[in-house]
Amino acid sequence: SMMEIYAQKEGVLDRIENVDELESDPAVSNITYMAKKGDKVGPAKFNHERCIKFLIKEKTYKKAYDKSLHYQKVLKVLLG
Repeated sequence: SMMEIYAQKEGVLDRIENVDELESDPAVSNITYMAKKGDKVGPAKFNHERCIKFLIKEKTYKKAYDKSLHYQKVLKVLLG
């Protein structure tokens, strides 16, 4: 399952909170940071680029789905 995380509001990226958990998860691979500190970010509906994308591989669809919901909650795009 490919995940893409966008900022909820328009602004300037300060950091993405809890990426340490993401980076240490063996089910997660291909992490690509699309935005860096100081970049203008915002929601997809305003044609902004995603802030981070990554792949989740689990043994079942349910596990992958649950993990995607988890990361949607814990990965917080913080604006400066």
